[in-house]
Amino acid sequence: MESKKKKTGREIGLKLMKLREQEGWSQTEMAGRLGVTPSAYHKNEKGENTPCIETLHRLWGKLGISMNWLFFDDGPKYRKDSGGREQELAKEVETLKQERAAAIVGKPEVRELLECMERVPMLYHDIMLRFQQFKIDRKELLSPTAQVEIRDRHP
Repeated sequence: MESKKKKTGREIGLKLMKLREQEGWSQTEMAGRLGVTPSAYHKNEKGENTPCIETLHRLWGKLGISMNWLFFDDGPKYRKDSGGREQELAKEVETLKQERAAAIVGKPEVRELLECMERVPMLYHDIMLRFQQFKIDRKELLSPTAQVEIRDRHP
């Protein structure tokens, strides 16, 4: 029979994982936001360890997470006094996505490709066709877990 402490740790871990995935963060990014090592965060998410008091304080203070929700599944996920933290996080995630996209588009070879695609519609359609085939042939590379692993290896 599973102990109450183990069950609570597992439930907290699942909530941390769902929160992280909802925000679109890798485990490394979440660990950085909480000021812990990726290894420690991984153990929290797997339910092997319960987050320490400092980590809980950062969840509460920086991310606006309600401790009643985290521990007791009671009430809303975000604290009422978090000042719209959910919206702030959404804006932060969108900004990061835009910065990543700008960095990719900023590469000379990508700019050249985009310019050519605008001038030659057949190139656009050919690339889209190849992309669709790539997605079919290599769907395991495009799964959310593979993206996290690739992102963690190649920042």
